[in-house]
Amino acid sequence: MQFQLLSLQQKLDFLTKGLSLNIKGSYNSGYTHRKNRYKEIPYYTAHRDPETNELFFRKFREESQLYFEESTDRGRNWYLEGSLNYDRKFGKHQVGALILYNQWRDQYPDPAQFDYVSIPRGYVGLVGRATYNFDNRYMVDFNVGYNGSENFAPGHRYGIFPAFSAGWILSEEKFMKNQSFINYLKIRGSYGIVGNDLMNTKSRFFYLPDAYNPYGTSYNFGVDVSGNRDGATELQMGNPLVSWEKAGKQNYGLDFSILDEHLSGSFDYFIEKRHDILTTRNTAPNFIAITMPVVNIGKVDNKGFELVLKWNHSIGDFKYWINGNLSYAKNKIVYKDEIPHKYPWLYETGQSVGQPFGFIFDGFVTEADLESGKLPDHKLDLKPGDAKYKDLNGDNIIDDNDQCPIGNPIYPQLTAGITAGFEYKGFDFSMLWAGSGKVSRFISAGLRVPFGGNYGLLQYMIDDHWTPETAETAKTPRFSGAANANNYTRNSTLWLKDASYIRLKNVQIGYTFKGEWMKKIHLKNMRIYASGENLLTFDHLKIADPEATDDKQFQYPLQMIFNIGLNLNF
Repeated sequence: MQFQLLSLQQKLDFLTKGLSLNIKGSYNSGYTHRKNRYKEIPYYTAHRDPETNELFFRKFREESQLYFEESTDRGRNWYLEGSLNYDRKFGKHQVGALILYNQWRDQYPDPAQFDYVSIPRGYVGLVGRATYNFDNRYMVDFNVGYNGSENFAPGHRYGIFPAFSAGWILSEEKFMKNQSFINYLKIRGSYGIVGNDLMNTKSRFFYLPDAYNPYGTSYNFGVDVSGNRDGATELQMGNPLVSWEKAGKQNYGLDFSILDEHLSGSFDYFIEKRHDILTTRNTAPNFIAITMPVVNIGKVDNKGFELVLKWNHSIGDFKYWINGNLSYAKNKIVYKDEIPHKYPWLYETGQSVGQPFGFIFDGFVTEADLESGKLPDHKLDLKPGDAKYKDLNGDNIIDDNDQCPIGNPIYPQLTAGITAGFEYKGFDFSMLWAGSGKVSRFISAGLRVPFGGNYGLLQYMIDDHWTPETAETAKTPRFSGAANANNYTRNSTLWLKDASYIRLKNVQIGYTFKGEWMKKIHLKNMRIYASGENLLTFDHLKIADPEATDDKQFQYPLQMIFNIGLNLNF
């Protein structure tokens, strides 16, 4: 692995005071060569003879020959940046300016992330900035970016992204000087446009069509032909008009410090409006036989606030602090290309990104339900203990038209954290709490289905499942392979859980030794400590880690970790 970095700064005061030139460059190159030798060893399974009760082993796999694999990886990229900076003060006026050009290239893109790895990836950009500050009270800042991307065709490749911000430090005003309660107070606001040229795919060059797939589909030509023949198919179309996805971001906030700077913090209210979101259409008919191109059609709005508070105080040798943060963000899909639905509750437009959809669980089937004959048709021979669902459209059939938004989004709308600690005569203590709210999780299929192939049977499946004896207290349906799709596979409010949690993520306690005696052993100081991670979790989910998304619930369980350490400073 090679890494080279060049940085050059040259003052240009001989031209005008405050002007400087900066040049930066870096080069990375790496090569990996792997050789892997392996073999399969004999494999046995244990069995017990039902007549003699003797244990014996049955051989299921023989020892294999030694296999050999060899592979190589390589990587190389470089970055170049050049800028002119200007910063100068004229009495109470301070002005600044920046012009910056940057360029980056990756010669061998990662095949796990991008297509066309034989073609280098690259970006170029030009940035301009101008700032003005009067008497450390009023300040304005204007930025503009001009960026180019390989994913768009010439004529649509470059985007302009301006931003503007302003601030007012009220605590520097004369009318604030005769009070001692407020030490610092600043009001600020900003608006800017940012761009994005990537989707959640490996695709590149959105304006170009993909190559034909020569073995995509088999066709039958002629009469009385017994076999099909491979035929070429078109893949994704290109869109020469596609361009940057954009987001207009507004932020309004204040920073403050009061009570002799013991209490400080900030508050921000933000609004984000994403438009021209890069996506593909969902309303194309199947008979066109191609994958639709990338287009700029999506719209999502997002708004919320963030509050940060910090308290620090000392009482003699005892120093303590408490820091907390709280944020709330809610988004809404303003436009998404959706096929027309018969019922309004089927639309994702108007909902949050990550909003779960599913059936509304209406209890477990009883004998009385079956005798009444009023149960909607669940496409199943229902038995007592099966899950039943609400018929939202009143057609007496449970199908996809009866799914609706349920619960909260899978992305937390509310997050919070607290850090606290103290120091006293060499002793120190700190802890970190974190949590989130207004968030839901579907229990993963393998954690809800007792017939999940190689998955284990969990204790809650035994304790909570429906039986005639537990009909009044059961929380999960009866065990039945025939009713598996209805009871365990369908997403519904039965399997959607509140994933709010509060977790003690870290605790640390230590003691630092200091004194003249340490010089005799050539130490400046010595600290011993003990720490623990993930010590407590308060949540409603119980079955899985509340921080794990649906597809991560099968990963290794969250571990409680303890450490004891010694730090020596010579």
